[in-house]
Amino acid sequence: VDVLVAIATALVLWAGARLVLAGEISVGDLSIFIAYLKSAYRPIQDFAKYTGRVAKASAAGERVIDLLERVPDVRDAADARRAPPFLGRVEFKDVSFAYERGQSLLDGIQLTVQPGQHVALIGPSGSGKSTLVSLILRLYEPQRGGVLIDGADIRGFSLESLRAQISVVLQDNLLFAGTVRENIPCAAPGVTAADIEAAARLASAHDFIVTLPRGYDTLV
Repeated sequence: VDVLVAIATALVLWAGARLVLAGEISVGDLSIFIAYLKSAYRPIQDFAKYTGRVAKASAAGERVIDLLERVPDVRDAADARRAPPFLGRVEFKDVSFAYERGQSLLDGIQLTVQPGQHVALIGPSGSGKSTLVSLILRLYEPQRGGVLIDGADIRGFSLESLRAQISVVLQDNLLFAGTVRENIPCAAPGVTAADIEAAARLASAHDFIVTLPRGYDTLV
């Protein structure tokens, strides 16, 4: 489209200049004609731009549809029940896991973590630390053994009720555009201001939040 506009403008200038030199039209007439020509081509240029945008939107829409149609590998069992409030005893019983068959990442893990106990998993990158924790959330299923919370196999719980009681603090934290007060309860709608402050105190965040310009109402 841009090439066509350039060629048309050049032709109009060439022909118009000859007519001006011949005295058949004035310079003002030529200027007005070029202005009209630019106005006539603007909708065509806009149409070309929108065609590209529609193509991008269509490709993005296909990706969204593909994602929504995917069936997760880990799903609720047919007889899954709602998890009761956890006390927090986590147990790995002979747990083995591999991303690819024949390449075991975790093999025969035996581990018990008592309520209130702090456990640090250390080791080089790729040794299975994040994978071990992911099994508690049922992001993956072990090939052998099982993960128990308070003595019950987590595969018997619904995913929603299980994950609602587990918090994951990532290395790269995500903040939504909004206030501190809106960010804290984003996964727990309907909580009170007192609940928000209590959660902040548990996370040792209350003291620095109150030093912000507008406290809990500070935009982040």
